[in-house]
Amino acid sequence: MNRGPARRDAGDSMPDPDHPEAADKWRRFAAGIGIGTAASAVLWIAAFNMPSYPWLHAIIGLACVVVPGAKLVVAATLMSRPDSRPFGAGLLASLGTGFLVLVGTCAASLTRAQ
Repeated sequence: MNRGPARRDAGDSMPDPDHPEAADKWRRFAAGIGIGTAASAVLWIAAFNMPSYPWLHAIIGLACVVVPGAKLVVAATLMSRPDSRPFGAGLLASLGTGFLVLVGTCAASLTRAQ
């Protein structure tokens, strides 16, 4: 019995690292997570080590909301396109690593305060 054409992978499974195209997907995923984590690291480290100016606090406070929100929106947009899905997935994963950077920066700030 013929059930029609074979179904193609929707991109939800992890790529095979032995396949050349899969290696490219892994590189794009790594680029997404690296760029997103670097953006979070710059933001959180700057937020905890800035001089005490009220206008600077307002800018950094706004950036602390805008940067993670922008990462989420850009990641969702990129994941909706099959060709950029690995980069979007890496950017989405960088939200978690960015949170870990925040926790580490908070801990470092607390140890300096004592």
